[in-house]
Parts: sequence; structure tokens; C-alpha cells
Amino acid sequence: MNYPKYFCLTLLLIGYGFLTNCSEEESPSSPTPSPAAPSNYGKGGDVLINPISDTQISSKPVFILTFGDLVHSVIIDSVSYPGKPNSTLSSSQDSSLCLRANSNSNCEALSVIFNDNSTIATVTPLNHLNEDNYTFLATGNILTSVGSLGEDQEFQYTVVFPHGGAIQNSLTNLAGDKHILIGSPLLDSPRGLATDGTYLYVADTYNEKIQKITLSSSITNSFSLNSLSGEVQTLLEPVDVTVSSTHLYILDQGFRRVLKVPLAGGAPTSIAGGGSIGYTDGSGISAQFNAPNAFTNTKDSLFVADTCNNTIRRIDLDTNIVTSLLPPEPGCGSGSSDSDKLNSPTDLTTNGYQLYIADKGNSAIKRIDLNDCKEQEWTNCTFDKIINLNSQPISIITDGSYIYVGTDDHKIHRYDLNGSPTDNNPFPISAITPQSLTTDGQSLIYSEEGRNRIVRLH
Repeated sequence: MNYPKYFCLTLLLIGYGFLTNCSEEESPSSPTPSPAAPSNYGKGGDVLINPISDTQISSKPVFILTFGDLVHSVIIDSVSYPGKPNSTLSSSQDSSLCLRANSNSNCEALSVIFNDNSTIATVTPLNHLNEDNYTFLATGNILTSVGSLGEDQEFQYTVVFPHGGAIQNSLTNLAGDKHILIGSPLLDSPRGLATDGTYLYVADTYNEKIQKITLSSSITNSFSLNSLSGEVQTLLEPVDVTVSSTHLYILDQGFRRVLKVPLAGGAPTSIAGGGSIGYTDGSGISAQFNAPNAFTNTKDSLFVADTCNNTIRRIDLDTNIVTSLLPPEPGCGSGSSDSDKLNSPTDLTTNGYQLYIADKGNSAIKRIDLNDCKEQEWTNCTFDKIINLNSQPISIITDGSYIYVGTDDHKIHRYDLNGSPTDNNPFPISAITPQSLTTDGQSLIYSEEGRNRIVRLH
């Protein structure tokens, strides 16, 4: 039996982009194309992998490592490497990996969890990452059923990133295995969902709370949310949530406003909407909404489905200025059937490049190219109808490869990003009033308002 060999993998990571790899010893084999997510292959030993993207990481990436054979154990040892912390990471975290910001030598604490057959490891930072350029280092002996991970043993890794409160990683191999994360009597009309890969945040609408669920254990706690200064009640019918690298955003339909709260909890800030019904663009609380129903986020923007104004509003996260992507048509149910207009938009999602909208009144899914919309200074944006439905859409999410749509006939359907149906086992899924959808990179999670529960499809 071969003795275990040390290996050190250095991954210069500058997020959201596709990665390429190279080695001083030999050129690695070409990556196998994957529609699921950007993937790379490397070999044991010292391998240097260079980025080809100039985009920086924000939020909380999840690393998926797939090994060519069973991994029996991950051993932390005394091998030194640049940026290694003075003390090793907690052995309870089962971690021999380091994610280091290039601006300092501190390593981020990581969680490493193997799947049931120990061939895939999910690696998640325990803390949210600030924007920076990062280096990902692995060290130690990784033992497989055929010996150590040496130069003959290939491994695959995939880097996935969150957008709009969902992890962008293709859920190609979903099966019909369902499990209830949380249900009645803890919830009362659960609606909006968002995840950072570690926690699931739930807009528990009629309990007027945000629930925080640890995905690995299903432990549920109420998200710590202090009252705003001078207010007795902070939330009145919260209907949606989304996350960034540092904050949780809450869409409070009852008060027609958007709140921003540190992910650790605490005092919220009202960043848009002043409580009164209407339609007004402008800065911060001077803006007005009419039955805002859902929202999603990119790095610099929040996009709000302003349902009874029949338009999409953008909140600039740097300035809190609210603008409209197209002229409003105020009034519930008074929207247009024109292909370039909306009628009761009820949900929306993004992969960072496109905005997908559930146009409930028109029984359609429409798409906006965010780059084109930005060139229009976020006004008079162009829509592309990509899906005509036989029922009304009430929820939507994307995993970066597919679009999942919950409809009012109690089903969830799957389409590719251009709107072609890909329904196959287990789709379409039966779900009683699927009010919200999200993904954690490994499963589809949805809220069933009709059953007061959150369900996870593995």
C-alpha cells in the first residue's frame, strides 16, 4: 500500500467566473464541459490554478469537491503553506482547507461535509466573506480507497455562488426524496425563502417573524430583529427575504417597505418605502409601493415586484434611490396583456445576468437582460416572453441552469434558461400553493403556504 502523500492545492479565486488550471510539472487534462456549473480537473501534487475573470467574490461561495474514489478520511497535519493560521482549524469542523483573502494572511474557518458515500465534499465558509480576491488552499493527507490522493488520482471541484438568495448550482440529479424542514404549528402562511448555503431564512408572514433554519440540522430559531426607533411593531406581513454578503433584506408588504438587517441580527434600517400606498420613485423612504410581493438581489441592486403598480422597481443599494424598469400602470389587476408590459408580477429571480419575472396576470414568464437594462439607465427596459403557461405562476427561482416555476394549480415545473420545458422525473412536482422557491446548491426548497410547511427536495 502506498504511503499517503502531502498535497497542496492553491486556487487563486476571483468569484463568479470560470476557472482554468495549470501546473508547473505538466499540463492537466482539459476540463470536461459541464452544463451544470463551471468545473475544473486537477491532479494530486502541487497545482496552480489561475483565474480568467476579474470579478471579485462577494457573499458566501460554496465549494463542491468530487473525488475519483471514496475518501476515507481527511487528516490535518503539520505541512506548512502560505497564510496558514498559527493554530489549525477545529477538528470538529473536519477541515484541512484554508480560504485566505489576498489582502491578509488570515484563513477563513470552513465547514467540510462529505456525502453518504464520501465521494463529494461540500465546503462552506462559516462566516460571510467581504469583497476581496481570495486564495483557496488545501493541505494534508486525503486518503481514498485506493490509497492517497497522488499524481494518478484525479479530482474535480466546482465553485458555485449565490444570487438572489439562492445558490447557483445545477440541480440536475434531483429525485423524489422529500423531507419537511419545518411545518405547522411553528409557521403561519410561510412565503418568501432565501439561503446563503448554511441557513434558510423564511418570511413567516402571519406570525410577523423571520425564521432562521440551520440547513444541516433543521434547527429553527426566530431571526433576531430589534424594533425600529419609535416603532412598537417592526414587521407587518413580511412576504419575502433575500441575502447579500453582509445583510438580510426583508420585504414588508404590510408597511410597504424594504428593511436591511445585519446577518448577525439586530437593528434594521428602512432603505425604501415609507408605508403609504402609491407610486413614487425617489430616494429611500420617500418612494412608494403598492402591494410589493417579492424581490431579488444582485451585487448592487434590489429588484422589487411591485404587484399592484404592475412594474418592477430597482433599489440602488449604494444610494437607496428607487427607479422603475418600465412605466407603471397603477391598480391591482389593471396591468396590460402586451408582451412588453406586466400584469400583476408576483415573483422574480436572477442568475446575476438576467431577471426572470413571474407575470401572473398574463400566465407567462418574462426575462430582462440586466446589462441592456443598465444601459437604459434602468428605465424603459425591454422584456422577452420566454414561457407561456396554462396556469398562473406564483413563484420562481433559478439554479443557474434551470428555471423552476410554482403555479396556482399546485405544481412546480422546470424549464431551461430559454424557457424550453424539461419536465421529467420528478417534475412536475405536486405542491400545495408553492409560494416561494430557493436552492442551496444541492436541493430545491419550497414553501407550501397551503400546508404551512417548508419542504426540501433532494
